[in-house]
Amino acid sequence: MPIVLDASTVIGDCLRLSQGKNALLLFLAREMQVSNLYATQSVREEVEEHLREAALRGGFDPEAALSAWQEQFAPLIGFVDISSASLSDPRSVALAARDADDAPTASLAELLAPCLVFSNDSDLVDSGIAHRNWGEMMVYALEVGNMHAGVTAVLFLVMLSGAGIYGLTETAFRRLPRSALIGLLGAGGAFGAGYWRSELGVRHRSNLASVVHRVNEKLLPFLQRVNECSDLLEQAAFVPDGQPTDVARVARAVAVAPFPLRPAEISADIGLSTQKVAFLLRDPIFRRSADSHYGLGARAVGGATSR
Repeated sequence: MPIVLDASTVIGDCLRLSQGKNALLLFLAREMQVSNLYATQSVREEVEEHLREAALRGGFDPEAALSAWQEQFAPLIGFVDISSASLSDPRSVALAARDADDAPTASLAELLAPCLVFSNDSDLVDSGIAHRNWGEMMVYALEVGNMHAGVTAVLFLVMLSGAGIYGLTETAFRRLPRSALIGLLGAGGAFGAGYWRSELGVRHRSNLASVVHRVNEKLLPFLQRVNECSDLLEQAAFVPDGQPTDVARVARAVAVAPFPLRPAEISADIGLSTQKVAFLLRDPIFRRSADSHYGLGARAVGGATSR
């Protein structure tokens, strides 16, 4: 999930980190890995210009706040320079007329939409682009992320178990004589039929049914909550009017990926030719690695910006 941040959100979380408090945005991006964080280069400049002053004004340790920014927050954010990007959504156009400084964030939101935009800026919130109650949105995202992580773990265990059973069965069929296999299968079938009719089998089935019932009592409310959270996140997402441009389609494919992609992978995802994708990736908003993988925006490394 791509999340667009503005300076007010980042400064607030840096101040919390400077006090040793947790930042849910960092947890979701770094630990859970269910969201990718993005901001404009102008937001980066604004944070670095005003963070120390904000810390002093609020009675926080400015050095701790700067350290939180440089060492924890900035390296996780893709900083996109789109100050000259055009705006098409009426909300973005109205915002640019109201406060030109917020226009780049609106441009980035249009580029990555559907996405979540978090801000305490009244202009971004009142325009309908950003949400001030982003902490609540992050709790929703955390619950959905926990569910996805659980499903992934279960599927992995099922696949691992299936692979093990398949390997043992294949080995048995290859190495044992056919007569031994037939005898083994027959003995297993007889044992299974006897167990099924036995008092022990009946008791085990009753216990299993009880466990399944208790699991359902816990699982169904959790799944209902996850569905509610997913719906709330979808409702909170910024979705501009009109169809996305081709460069926006490429940008979002890159933005939601958990790791940098090659042009062919992006092409397969969005249905454009590899040649066209490669051409669109020449836009300066993208960064190219030494092995020809592409990410979005520049990354902060050791306090400096790296493409």
